Amino acid sequence: MTGGFAGAYDGRAWAAGPARVYDVLAGAVAGCCPVDLDGALVLDVGAGTGAATRAVRARGARTVAADLSPAMLRAGEPGPAVVADATRLPFGPGVFDAVVAAFSMNHLPEPGLGLAEAARVTRPGGAVVASTYAVDDTHPVKAVVERVAAAHGWGPAAVGGGAEDAGTAYPGRPRPVARRHA
Repeated sequence: MTGGFAGAYDGRAWAAGPARVYDVLAGAVAGCCPVDLDGALVLDVGAGTGAATRAVRARGARTVAADLSPAMLRAGEPGPAVVADATRLPFGPGVFDAVVAAFSMNHLPEPGLGLAEAARVTRPGGAVVASTYAVDDTHPVKAVVERVAAAHGWGPAAVGGGAEDAGTAYPGRPRPVARRHA
């Protein structure tokens, strides 16, 4: 994740607007996890302010949040956290029962590298759950998110975008992808 987004996460303004949307969406992403989260050790990649961290924790998971921006991690008080690049996670193979990446892989220039790294740190039989907006998605929530990002100097080209939509289409919802790690 790029540190430049951190300016958009100024506590009260974020909590009063976008956080309310992201918390709901993160709950939907967490609900797609095919492994039992109760007691599971879960890594939230690109955690930002911790929407997905809170969502999996609400399902009983123990969590570690990872984001490239220390300011974003501090803004959300996600609990155990590490400043880390999603394409070079500082964990050994198979450490986590599950990895969630809610609306973070689309910020990477090469999302496939981030997904491969998420799979590397997931134990065999665990799950990687990721969600992003498709390039052609016309849902109003995407438009709101893009307006907030644009207000802080970001646009689709600046954020990376272009990731192929590998998930099943859910009209009017984000497209979560959940895979068990072999």
